[in-house]
Amino acid sequence: MESDNPEFEVVPSVSLGPFMIGMPLPAAISIIKLNHQIYRKVEFQYDDQAPCDKENVVILKDLNIKLSFEPILQYLSKITVQYPTKANVYYKEKGRGKTPIKGDSDLGADEFEHILHLFGPSAGSHDKRKNIYQLKYPGLSFSFPVPKEAKFVNGDIDLTRATEKGFKVQMMDMCITGNPRSQPLKSSFYGEVVEVEDDRSLNFTKRQSKVWLGMHTQDVVNVLGPPCDVFHKSEDKMKIHSNNLNQSEKLVPDYFFNYFDLGVDILFDGTSHEASKFILHSNHPGHFDFDRYFRCNFKINLARKRTSKDLSMQSSVITQQPGPSKRATSEDMDMIDLESDKDDDDFQDARPTLPRKAAPPRKGKSRDNMMIKPTTHWLRVEQFLSTSSPPHVAFNREPTTNATNPYGATRLFYFRHFIFEVMANDSIATVTII
Repeated sequence: MESDNPEFEVVPSVSLGPFMIGMPLPAAISIIKLNHQIYRKVEFQYDDQAPCDKENVVILKDLNIKLSFEPILQYLSKITVQYPTKANVYYKEKGRGKTPIKGDSDLGADEFEHILHLFGPSAGSHDKRKNIYQLKYPGLSFSFPVPKEAKFVNGDIDLTRATEKGFKVQMMDMCITGNPRSQPLKSSFYGEVVEVEDDRSLNFTKRQSKVWLGMHTQDVVNVLGPPCDVFHKSEDKMKIHSNNLNQSEKLVPDYFFNYFDLGVDILFDGTSHEASKFILHSNHPGHFDFDRYFRCNFKINLARKRTSKDLSMQSSVITQQPGPSKRATSEDMDMIDLESDKDDDDFQDARPTLPRKAAPPRKGKSRDNMMIKPTTHWLRVEQFLSTSSPPHVAFNREPTTNATNPYGATRLFYFRHFIFEVMANDSIATVTII
């Protein structure tokens, strides 16, 4: 059947079948889900304690294909095909049609000679510890075990000499790499820095456009384009915390614009149609919303206010009921409308990502400003604010018929106009700006 032996075209430096170098992690997972009859066994590997320190790897186990993603911006950086594989991997030459990458060793073909014939001679390197020879081309490499029959010529290994004694060199794996920034991705804005300015506006630096709290719906669409989805709130589970309990219920519900490809949700007032809240998503593995949003590459300049109100929230437990689809995640994060003061500060860059047991204050940095990014470790924020164990709200998403939550509760911390959702490993999952 076709699903048992799918075909994958190799384009050096660019792609293997539908998987392109530079592709965002959620886009690759979406392809796998849509073609589940082909990708039947899938494994996802990541460091659950420090998800931004090591690459995230998607393994298509039934095809022996590994997709390695850079952990900071979560783009596909390397594709590895390990042999043997059920995938029919081929290279399409001009005027020659499809040529299989792997020669038929069962028919006596030498795979090293086959690659040389297909791509031409090229430089290689010998890993003496693993006894593996790697044949390298631009954006493409092949690994072969070094047989004892191999000869050395001028200090280098000549695998072609192994065939003189009848030994056939078989390929171990093939790797595709390249420059992700040069690839023709769907959106040229993927990974752009989103600067939070004045605690109330988002500056999309690559497209040189801004949106801000109080901006009208049509103006937001003019800047960012139409949203991926629109979600109308049916109820506000957090209204008990509001200062407006005596007001009558709104006849027109508020609604969210979900920009999944930007990692941003925008809440609009149902009456005035003005933006009242931004939610920025980090898309960390191990979070309930993982794979639903692209990572928002935000930068928040946090200026410490020297008051006793830093990181103040009442301690309680919030129980939310997530809906059946991606759209429900916006309602889940409809936070408390808290009052706070606003500071206007200049940006100063810092990138704290050290683990909890090794995160001393940095020397030579300003102690009054801190740059928060999706990779920032929450302990750094606590140390910056001189707060060892601030009060927080435990945020639980209870499982429903169409959605389960195996990850447990997260914590919500409030400071000025920001609500930080923090995971058990101290990664910042979302930032809400109110």
